[in-house]
Amino acid sequence: MIDRVIWDFNGTILDDLKISIESADELLSRYDLPVIGDVEKYYSVFGFPIIGYYERVGFDFSKYDFSVLANEWVDIYLSKMPYATLREGIIETVDKLNSLGIKQTILSMTEENMLRSQIASFGITEKFDEIYGLNDIYATSKLELARYWRSTHENETVLYVGDTEHDAESAEIIGAKCLMITGGHQSEAKLKGLGKPVITA
Repeated sequence: MIDRVIWDFNGTILDDLKISIESADELLSRYDLPVIGDVEKYYSVFGFPIIGYYERVGFDFSKYDFSVLANEWVDIYLSKMPYATLREGIIETVDKLNSLGIKQTILSMTEENMLRSQIASFGITEKFDEIYGLNDIYATSKLELARYWRSTHENETVLYVGDTEHDAESAEIIGAKCLMITGGHQSEAKLKGLGKPVITA
């Protein structure tokens, strides 16, 4: 029996794949670097920590300041947020879990104030018992956040739902069952290679 579902947000609850690629391409264009252009190329380069992703798309940090680039990307991304939607069927799933008395948490790589603003913009804040984000915009890792969460919920049996390898790592850190969902920020082939159950969406 599952006591709680922990959800990743970006790419799992929020369908922001398109605007994430568009945001990266706009940033790359500002610096006269080749754009990503399509989902397949994005899948080949995206991953955590985000600084490694920036390097893979062409940013040389002997020339550029990562913190400046990260802030520019966030500004671009937030300007495109009105065009993002929730993943199809996600609210029905969340509502069903709530009706069954299963607690629900969001655990995200997004800076927490930004995360809460995104969630509130869809009017879904009250559907979740807990919302956890990082304390900065640099998306280095949420493993410590996952460890902290587990330290305050020692006895709960958890299902962790996410769309990236880092979500699978976070699930392992807290001893949770893990379910991967396609259509987010990493390819179906990548997710299937993790040895976790995968839902094709």
